[in-house]
Amino acid sequence: MTRQEFFDLLGFTPYPEQAAILADPRPNQYMRCGRRFGKSILGAKGYGARALQNGEQVWWIAPDMSVAYEGLKYVDEAVSRLSRKGLIKTPKSGKIYKATPHPHFTTAKGGRIAFRTTGIDPRQARLVGAGLDLILLDEVSRIKHLIQLLDEQLLPTLMDRGGRVVAFSTPRGKKTGFADLRKRAEADPARWGVHHYSSFCNPTLNQEKIAELEAQGTPQLMRQELYAEEIDDFGAFFPHIPDIKPETPLLWTGWGWDYAMGGTAAFVKVVEDAAHRLIAVEERAGPLTWEAQVRFAGQQRQAGYDVIVDPHLEETFRADLARHSIVTRPGTSDRRGSLELLRVWLNTDLAGLAPGSCPYLKTELADAEIDERDCEEMTKDARDHAIDAFRYAFIFRWPRAKVYHTPPKSPSDSLEAMIRRMDRAEKVRR
Repeated sequence: MTRQEFFDLLGFTPYPEQAAILADPRPNQYMRCGRRFGKSILGAKGYGARALQNGEQVWWIAPDMSVAYEGLKYVDEAVSRLSRKGLIKTPKSGKIYKATPHPHFTTAKGGRIAFRTTGIDPRQARLVGAGLDLILLDEVSRIKHLIQLLDEQLLPTLMDRGGRVVAFSTPRGKKTGFADLRKRAEADPARWGVHHYSSFCNPTLNQEKIAELEAQGTPQLMRQELYAEEIDDFGAFFPHIPDIKPETPLLWTGWGWDYAMGGTAAFVKVVEDAAHRLIAVEERAGPLTWEAQVRFAGQQRQAGYDVIVDPHLEETFRADLARHSIVTRPGTSDRRGSLELLRVWLNTDLAGLAPGSCPYLKTELADAEIDERDCEEMTKDARDHAIDAFRYAFIFRWPRAKVYHTPPKSPSDSLEAMIRRMDRAEKVRR
């Protein structure tokens, strides 16, 4: 049976860009494609189902099952069609699909496709085995330590059968394993096909909606999500950290305080300037003793400044602060909401850092990354002492400053919401 005859049985008609990838004779394929290009259906019906029907051993690997489930649904659809036509037979166990120990499909011919996940730390995933013919790597840009995972665990499983790798994803900047894999693939053109296609290549998508996304999103985000370009600073939680010189007269001054008992503590001085912008102008950070922190906070209160801390500290150490005549203001326990609000204000130049000030805070802001499991959250293992001090002061003053500004909604939020709506609409059409 030819490949085209097999696809006809599946009801799968690759469009030209997908067909070009499938026609590439090299054993390994690298696909960097925009949102809704059709990566999962190509992996499932173009590679996975064909390998299963041929009796091959396949792993579909994704960062988590919510990602792998898309591929699983397409494979299930393909298996159902092939089973009805007698091209895939039920094994002696009586079931083609089983959910344990990992979701997998098995045929009487010996073909098997199992869905595995890398989890938070792929180095602990134990993705080891023997005798694989094909590995499908889904949303590779979200897999941490990718090259190490490939070299130490996955590639050895392909040695017995001379297996192959198909990796596909939308990029997430130049600092990911997916970008490193591209460099490796480009350096070995005899064994790797490298493909780059935008969302606009998919003729089944509503092109007007795609154009609407392009018009509403930031150019940088559009280049990544729709055109599948590798953007230098994508993945940064705070992609824009403006330097702003405060305009006088200053309307308010306060110190945010992220306390530490024996570790790194941070104080950040924040002012509201004449233009009602909230600007960090000074910092004090390092391994300060508790006594030194309390003494410094007391000095700032005596100077007439507000001191804003985590509400937890205010409750726990109320008596200790009272002994030093320190009257504090509550910060916020809503980490997610306050970080997102701070990001929006920084992106719109309504908050920032005074030029040449706060190097510790600036480094933390620049190093903070988006959590790969939640695009609206910052990684929780990031250094954030000065960031927390900044956001405590920011969130305390923000309700008073917001009457002058109504920051626009974050473009990334708008984009994510619209893409989710497009995904749901496409699933309904299917």
